Amino acid sequence: MAESSNDFDALFKSKFGFSYTEDSDALQELRVSPYDRWKLVSEILDLLPDAPASLFIHVPKTGGTTLGESVARNNLRNVVSCDAEDKEFLSMLRACCVAPNEMGILFRAHHPYGTIFKNNDESRFDFIFSSFRDPLSVHISNVTMILERLDKYYRGLDQGQGVQKFCEIWDRVIVEGELKFNNSSECAVAILASPHYVKTMAGVYDKFFGRCSDEQLRNVTFFDYRQFDTFMVQRFGFETPPERRNVAQNRKLEIQDIPSMVSQTLLEKDEQIVDRIQALISGEMQQPDQTSGFIQLVKSAFRRKRN
Repeated sequence: MAESSNDFDALFKSKFGFSYTEDSDALQELRVSPYDRWKLVSEILDLLPDAPASLFIHVPKTGGTTLGESVARNNLRNVVSCDAEDKEFLSMLRACCVAPNEMGILFRAHHPYGTIFKNNDESRFDFIFSSFRDPLSVHISNVTMILERLDKYYRGLDQGQGVQKFCEIWDRVIVEGELKFNNSSECAVAILASPHYVKTMAGVYDKFFGRCSDEQLRNVTFFDYRQFDTFMVQRFGFETPPERRNVAQNRKLEIQDIPSMVSQTLLEKDEQIVDRIQALISGEMQQPDQTSGFIQLVKSAFRRKRN
């Protein structure tokens, strides 16, 4: 354990020029880009060549928070959230060396495929997977979460530093867009149609996978979000499905409530990538989505052996 800790600390100092354990002020100010985070992940895996490594590509509102927090809480693997605050990310990464879990490491992030593998290689991971949910349902869940968080923010409730920053961004969107905030379906639609939402979330699956080659897409196991509980039990060893985390409680919209022009703007790029994935997984389990006509994909779990 001490040797692995020293290995991490030596790697950290060689990359950033100061000691992880001795220079807390510099650590507090350190900012690590997404590309550099995944390069660091690759270097950590070099230090831990025998550690099984899984990667969850976390499209928003598809169960990734439940996955990461539940696996960590039950000590089923070391968990590294590669999009966490810099200091937290580095702490989780160091824990893989200091206190390795015999079951290996689960990496997760809201990062596109191309970001992850710019400085990394697919063969470094034994299992790469992502949850597929109907894109309009993703947007409904997401905007419901935005409304719920903003409602608490405006009422002065403490939701933690991360959510506070999130709400400050959306408060600016509300103010600059001259939107009238209330916890209603009308406000939800206005947020979905706002330039900021369209820029950050339209074509959500295209953002994560749209630039992948067919070969790259084949590296990812997609499973149906509606089978999430079964997947958690069968793949990660839970006796019963874990309680869902970060779930929007009171949906303000149904799919039919979203104006067609708004839906079209949000979905047009996603339809292309869903069609590509459907074609690539020909012969695997498929079933039509009951709400929007997108194809839900279930690809049987696999574990690729390292070369």
